Amino acid sequence: PVTIGGYASGPLSWPAYLERSGLLSLLSPRFEGDEVTVSAWEPSCSGAYIDIDDRGKDRVRFAGLSYQGALLDQRLQALARKLPASDLPLVFMLHADPDWTQAPEGTVLSSAAKEALRARVGYLALGHRHEKRSREGWIWNPGSLEATHVGAGESPPERGFWDVTVARGKFTATYIESECRALRVVRAKCDGAASDEAVLEAARRALDGVFLKGKPLPASLPESDLRRPIVCVSLVGRTNFASRLLDERALEDALRAHPALVAAQPLMVEVRNRTIPPGMIYVEGDEDGRATGDELQRQIELVLTAVAEQYPVAGVPASEVARLSRRIKACTEDLEDDKAAVPGGAPAAAGDEREKKRPGSASDRLLARVRHEIQAVLG
Repeated sequence: PVTIGGYASGPLSWPAYLERSGLLSLLSPRFEGDEVTVSAWEPSCSGAYIDIDDRGKDRVRFAGLSYQGALLDQRLQALARKLPASDLPLVFMLHADPDWTQAPEGTVLSSAAKEALRARVGYLALGHRHEKRSREGWIWNPGSLEATHVGAGESPPERGFWDVTVARGKFTATYIESECRALRVVRAKCDGAASDEAVLEAARRALDGVFLKGKPLPASLPESDLRRPIVCVSLVGRTNFASRLLDERALEDALRAHPALVAAQPLMVEVRNRTIPPGMIYVEGDEDGRATGDELQRQIELVLTAVAEQYPVAGVPASEVARLSRRIKACTEDLEDDKAAVPGGAPAAAGDEREKKRPGSASDRLLARVRHEIQAVLG
């Protein structure tokens, strides 16, 4: 096998270990500043390219570059200029995205770098985003053979690989879908739970709702079959105890006895603790992960009430503290309205002469109203 390094490249990475063990060829050109050394791969010192033949028949050259982050563009162009000319069809492996995917982390294959490769490369094999991609008849990314994160279990993209043939220097790629194991994510809402046992019951109810009353897990497979499903139980919500100290492994063992899991014999049961103990803000967003202002305000009031119950103010009910937070919020909204009304559409800056000369500025009025609200609550 021939490969390139990923994020964790270097002498201590797992591809480097496999290369030292004689199990694969790791393509790794050597860079010194802006200069690159391009040489054929050798077991003792690695290299930038390797020629492989098919049982003495067709030969193909493989070259590649590992993850380079923000240095990708300049290093790729430098490597493309140094690649030796050859009549062999060339496969170039690259840890990057084509420019049209708008990758934000500096792994974008720019047009200039792409053109530098195009003159010599017949098949550009990408591998950064785990999604099937193809472009221009010579740029290909298979994605991955399996799901790469638990969020992909609900609506996973295509999984598989490109079956590539070469004839007379021309590459042809055919996509082959792989058989993926089922990956099911179950959200267990644990609001109000006061103990480990209450959290366990919430998780059991969630499993009942998904597998016994909803879509069941696939039929049981032999224990030796690695296609058995993976189940992830995500614990969410606000609890009434220090739930961040939950023993997740003990919960996993207990949940394995659930009838749906006993029947399916999943390859793995994983518990992810996302609960929020008292005193912390937890906001459950919409389907896109965005939280509304009303939901955020509700959670802030819950925190204030919990704090007031733990550290009471003499003669002030905890519920009044939440009411006060709403009144102060209304005061700040009035302040924002005042700022929006400043000529030119911008609020007066700190120290601005206009602000100093205005009798009863917005900031002064806000402070006065907040004092009034506090006095009303404290009596």
